[in-house]
Amino acid sequence: MLLILCTFIAGLIFLGFINRPKKILAVPPDSAAASAELIKDLSGTAIPGYVLTYGTAILKPIFHVISITNTGAVAPLLFLDTHDAYFPSDLAIHLKNTHPEVNHTKVDHGSDPLTLDNLDSINKLGGKDIFLTSNGDVTKLPEYLRGNLPDSKTLKTVDAKSCAVIIVEKGNDILDAFYMYFYTFNQGPSVAGYELGDHLGDW
Repeated sequence: MLLILCTFIAGLIFLGFINRPKKILAVPPDSAAASAELIKDLSGTAIPGYVLTYGTAILKPIFHVISITNTGAVAPLLFLDTHDAYFPSDLAIHLKNTHPEVNHTKVDHGSDPLTLDNLDSINKLGGKDIFLTSNGDVTKLPEYLRGNLPDSKTLKTVDAKSCAVIIVEKGNDILDAFYMYFYTFNQGPSVAGYELGDHLGDW
């Protein structure tokens, strides 16, 4: 029993060592300024101010950052792994590289090309059975699958819409806010030499 307890304590000490803070990160001024500009641009919408104030920052892609300082009124904090080859994607570019199909058959949607403004028009063509299918062979990993690497100074995905903020009023002054990031390709982990869990069109 004593051996098991000692092993457990040693394991906790080891985990504490490998998970110690490796870098303290502050939100760059350019990123804070971009957040303030976005809050101002969307202040006239139905989105409450506090959802914008606390939901517009993307932190510099850094791996294993534990401690954050000088964040001001900016959250949630999004961390991107610097070792990842795929990043949040521009929805418009994704649509440009796809077409709607029902039962593996391309359907004429009369709105070529698909855009964020006319995407809802395909709902009437197949309901829950309609899917967006790649125009090309995705097994050849075309460049658009990689998404958009955030700018190193402002931490924005320049000229790309890769996030949607969804608010749901629940009543009694309760509101759910969801910050949804879109990936054209989300690469899964490797397990026992096999890559599992890859997703196309992933939120």
